[in-house]
Amino acid sequence: WFAGRRSDAEAFAAAAIATLEPLTPGRELALAYSNLAQLEMLAHRGASAVDWATRALDLAHRCGDVEVEVHALNNRGSARMPGDFQAGREDLERSLQTALAHNLQEHVARAYTNLASTSVALRRHADGRRRCATLRNGAASSG
Repeated sequence: WFAGRRSDAEAFAAAAIATLEPLTPGRELALAYSNLAQLEMLAHRGASAVDWATRALDLAHRCGDVEVEVHALNNRGSARMPGDFQAGREDLERSLQTALAHNLQEHVARAYTNLASTSVALRRHADGRRRCATLRNGAASSG
């Protein structure tokens, strides 16, 4: 999707799920669900993104996979914020706190980025400014 090939990304995501679903459910299927949730979230298809992210969360919990849980919470939270800002922010905060607790730095950065960018997009400027300041301070202290 990042290279402008959304339809290819969606086709590969669907193929991964179709390949993995007949097998014993595990981390790979949970990650495939979360990947599709991310694609749906980025395409502004909120209900579908929430559905796929929730499937990923359920399976990640059963597998005990914290990293997939963090990824799925981020997708679900970002997708939920436009319709239910509080519920979406709670998912993103949970994603952030879990990522921090498990030193999952890429997921920490993604949670802060999505909290900031989605807040600004929804004209929640005070929330957006606060998150941008946190990102800026974190980048300055680690660089």
